[in-house]
Amino acid sequence: MKVFTVFLSVGFLMLLFYGTGSYYYYHRQGFPFEPFVQIGFNKYDSLEIQNDDLVVLCLGGSTTNDGRLQEVEKYPSQLQKILEKKFGGKRIYVLNGGMDWYTSKHSLINYTTYYRKFKPDVVIVMHAINDICRSFSPVDFSNGEYAATYSHYYGPAVNATKPPSMERFLIRKWLGDFKYQQQFNPMQIASYSDDAFRSFDAFRFYMNELQSRIVSDSSLCFFVEQPSFYQPINSEPVEQRLWFGRALCNNGKTYPDGASMFRAMKKFNACTQQLCEANNVSYTTTMQVFPIDTFHLKDDVHHTPKGAALLAKIVADKLFNNPKFIVLSKLGMKENNYSEQLTVE
Repeated sequence: MKVFTVFLSVGFLMLLFYGTGSYYYYHRQGFPFEPFVQIGFNKYDSLEIQNDDLVVLCLGGSTTNDGRLQEVEKYPSQLQKILEKKFGGKRIYVLNGGMDWYTSKHSLINYTTYYRKFKPDVVIVMHAINDICRSFSPVDFSNGEYAATYSHYYGPAVNATKPPSMERFLIRKWLGDFKYQQQFNPMQIASYSDDAFRSFDAFRFYMNELQSRIVSDSSLCFFVEQPSFYQPINSEPVEQRLWFGRALCNNGKTYPDGASMFRAMKKFNACTQQLCEANNVSYTTTMQVFPIDTFHLKDDVHHTPKGAALLAKIVADKLFNNPKFIVLSKLGMKENNYSEQLTVE
């Protein structure tokens, strides 16, 4: 009788816990965000920018936002420190317009609908990896087959279109994303052809549109080659370290190896460079001077504090070697069109 009472009590407590947890999970949670570009509400609206201030805008994905780093460690913050040291008492704003999961399309929307109103003097853009990932439809982050609009790929918002059960959520929370995937959806590594990266044409279109919008606003425009850990030949320990292909570019059965991702990154970065040449926009190469090691890169593309500092220096050197930027930094203008005064070549 006592054993039955104990089991009954334990069962009641478990049922109570499950019922309370289910009610909270399904009915009480809310995570509001700006539904189009998912930026923080009014992120920079409190800034009081004057005509003689220098405003630099950095656009990109998580390698620009870099939520894993402290704010002062991120490359836009490091760039601001370099610029402030260079120009003394001049007031400088380096706006971090990057966001995790952002593609070139996100930045196009982000610039056009939000950041353009700040009339940035300089816009720095770095994209590749997230657009590459949009070539695929991994079950954990997408709904439906590939679409050139990227509408199939929900990323972290996938729970809104395919809400997980509370049980699945708890198991995944306990195991972690990658252990969960290995346990419940194991896949094989494979070599992928260039044709598998279907988002190339969409990437080229969105990047060209972004360049055109920025140039038409008479802002100085700098596009940056995105560094990565990928190599033509990757050792087994390196392949184990890489996770973007496994988690974000799989087809449910296989995922691209490091060499495939290397070719994709090379192709997408080359596309950016070609667009820059066609549109007379400055392009910044990084891979020739960016060490491919764990001191500078945490994983496939994310920087360590040391890597972010190096990237900021590379970008700053490119700015300082651009005569138009030097002229602009002395003018201190905030007009819609100042191209006539930037005649230095």
